[in-house]
Amino acid sequence: MSNRSYLALASASIFALATSTAFAQTSSQTIDEVVVLSSPFKKSSDDIISETHVISSDEIEKNSGTTLGDIIKDIPGIDVASHGPEVGRPVIRGLSGRRTGSLVNGMTAGDISDTANDHANIINFFDIDRVELLKGPSALRYGAFATSGVVNSFNRLLDPDAGDAAEISVGGSTVADGSTGAFYGAQNLNNIKLSVSGFDQDSEEIKIPTHAESNFELIEEGEEIIDVSQDVENTTNDADGLSASVIFGGPTTSLALFANTIGKTYGIPGHAHHEEEEEEEEHEEEGVVIDLDKETFRGILTGQLASAFTSYEASIHVTNFNQAESEGGAVGTRFGRDIQEAKFELLNDDILGWRGLVGITIVDNELSTSGDEAFLPNSEHEATSLHIIQAKNSGEWSTELGVRFDDIRMSGNSVTRDFETYNLSAGIARQISENTFIGGSISASERAPSISELYSAGYHAAASRHERGDTTLSTEEALGTEIYYRYSNGPRAVRLAAFNNDFDDFIYLQGAGIQIEENDVYDYLQNDAEIYGFEASFAQTGTYRGAAWSAEISYSDITGELDSGDPLRSIPTEKIGLFGKLDYDHLSMGLDVIFADDQSDVPSDQHPTDGYIEVNADLLWRPTFSSGTLVAFGIDNLLNQEIRYHTSELKDKVPEAGRNFKILITQSF
Repeated sequence: MSNRSYLALASASIFALATSTAFAQTSSQTIDEVVVLSSPFKKSSDDIISETHVISSDEIEKNSGTTLGDIIKDIPGIDVASHGPEVGRPVIRGLSGRRTGSLVNGMTAGDISDTANDHANIINFFDIDRVELLKGPSALRYGAFATSGVVNSFNRLLDPDAGDAAEISVGGSTVADGSTGAFYGAQNLNNIKLSVSGFDQDSEEIKIPTHAESNFELIEEGEEIIDVSQDVENTTNDADGLSASVIFGGPTTSLALFANTIGKTYGIPGHAHHEEEEEEEEHEEEGVVIDLDKETFRGILTGQLASAFTSYEASIHVTNFNQAESEGGAVGTRFGRDIQEAKFELLNDDILGWRGLVGITIVDNELSTSGDEAFLPNSEHEATSLHIIQAKNSGEWSTELGVRFDDIRMSGNSVTRDFETYNLSAGIARQISENTFIGGSISASERAPSISELYSAGYHAAASRHERGDTTLSTEEALGTEIYYRYSNGPRAVRLAAFNNDFDDFIYLQGAGIQIEENDVYDYLQNDAEIYGFEASFAQTGTYRGAAWSAEISYSDITGELDSGDPLRSIPTEKIGLFGKLDYDHLSMGLDVIFADDQSDVPSDQHPTDGYIEVNADLLWRPTFSSGTLVAFGIDNLLNQEIRYHTSELKDKVPEAGRNFKILITQSF
C-alpha cells in the first residue's frame, strides 16, 4: 500500500473519530485543562487566541536524549529540521531559523542555532520540566524574530514553587550505543531554595536501515541502489553540563539566580559503511566535527505592586558561547558569541477592563568568527524593543491586542544596517456555547534580515555549499491570518485551525546554478511568497476496567510558494498522526504512528522526498516495590523504516536513525 493510500485511510479515520466525538458514549475521563505559562494571561490553552501546545514533563522524560525539534515534531503544523542526530531545529508552520524563537524561560537560549542549519539548539533537557509552543501572534511578546512562533522551555531550577527533591538518572540506547547519566537536587531552607543538576551523555555512530543517499540522489549519480543496514560515519556525540541556582523568596518579591555550563562535541554525518566493511577502511573525505561550550548566567526578579500595575518581572541573561568546526582534524572555523539581554515587564490586571503587560527588552549580541572556512564575518546585533499586549473579556467575547516596536542595528563586513520594525496583532474569539469556541487573529509583522542573510560569504563546510548573503536586503513583511474552532467537553476535544502568511520581500536561499571550487553556490534572495495550511486534531479519553485510555488523530498540510508559483524550499509534507495511550495502575503505555506523504512540490534545486511511516512506542513504569523509581522505555522507528524528513538539509545524504531501543531509569529520594 502506498503512502498516499495510507493517508487516505487515516483521513477516513479522522472523520470517523470526529463523528464519535459528537455521539460516542464513554466513561467520563476529563481532558486536563493546561495553563499556558508563556501567556501573560495565564489562561488555558483552549482560551488563548492563537494555537498553543504544552509538552509535559513525562513527554520530556521519554525524549530527554533527543533534540528540541524531536520533542515537538508530532504536534500538528510542527516539523523538525534535522542535520544529523544531534541537530533538530523546530519548524513551525513551514518556517524555521531566524523566524522561530527558541527560548528558555522567555529569553534566548544563547546558542548560534539561528545562524546555520548545522548548529544545534543547546538546551539541557534534564533541567527542563515543561515546553510550550506558541504559534502566530501569541509569540509577539518574545521578539521580532519569531514570525512563525516560539518554543519556550521552562527550567525547573528557576521554579520557585518546586519542592525538595533528589534524583539520579541512568540510561542508554541501542541505535548508537548511547549512554546517559544525570542528577538533580533541590532543597528549601526557609525562604531560600538551592538547586543543582548535571548530566553526561555520549553515543557512537548511528545505524540506518538502508542506503545512506536517497534514491533520487543515487539515480542522479548513476549509482546502484542497494538496501543494506549500515553505520553512518561521524555521528558520534559527547555532551555534559552542570547547573546551579539559588532563589530568594519573600512575601512579595522573589530573586532567582541561575548559572550553567554545557560542553558538546558532535559530528555532521559523512559517509556510511556496510557492516561487513573493515573498520580500518579509510575514505577520502572527512566529515565536520563541532566542538562547543556555553556558559550562561540568568537573573529573574519578580515582585508585587499596589497600583494599576499589579506585578513586575525583571530579567537579565548573559551568555558566552564558543564553537570550533574541524574537518580532517584541522579547525576550519571558530565562532564566538557574547550575548547580554535585559527585559523588564509590568503586568496590569484591570485597566478599563483590560489586562496584560508592557515590556521593554535590550539586547547586545556580538558574533566573532575566524578561520580559513569562516563564511560569516565578525558582526554585532543590537536591539531595543517595546511590546504591549492586552486582553479583554466581555461576556462571550474575548479580544487580544498586541504591538511591538524594535530598533535594530546590525554591522558586519564594514557595512552597518539600521532597521525599525513594527509588529501588530489583533485577535477575537467568541464562546458560542459552554464548550465551543471560534476565533481568529490577524497580524502585520516585519522582520529585519539576519546576520547570515546579510553577510554570508564563503564555503559552508557543514552544509557542503558556498553561501552568499546580500547586504542590501530589505525588511521582510508578512500579513498573517488565522481562524480556529475548538470544542472541549469532558472526554472529547476537537481543534481545527487554518492559517495564511502572505509575505512581501520574503528572504530565502536558492541555488545559483554555478559552482565555486566544485561547490554549489547558494544565494539569499527576496521575493513575494505565501505559506498557508490547515491543522486538525481530534482527541477522546475514557476508562475501561480500571484503565484510563486516550486516543488522538491529528492532521496537517502546509503549502509554500513564491509569487511566481515556484515552490519554497523544505516545506513540510502532508502528515497524519495516530496517538494512543493507556494508563493502568503504575504503567503508562503509548503508541504513535505518523503517516507522511511524498513531497514532490519542490524547487528546481531540491530533490523530492519519499513518504514514510514512523512508528514509536513507549512505556513509563513506576514499580510498587521500589518507591520513587521511574522507568522510561521506548522504541523509536519500530518498523526500522527509511525515514527522510523533507525539512532536513541532509535528507539526500543520510536518513534518520533506524530502530532504536532506549531506556532511562530515574530514582528519586
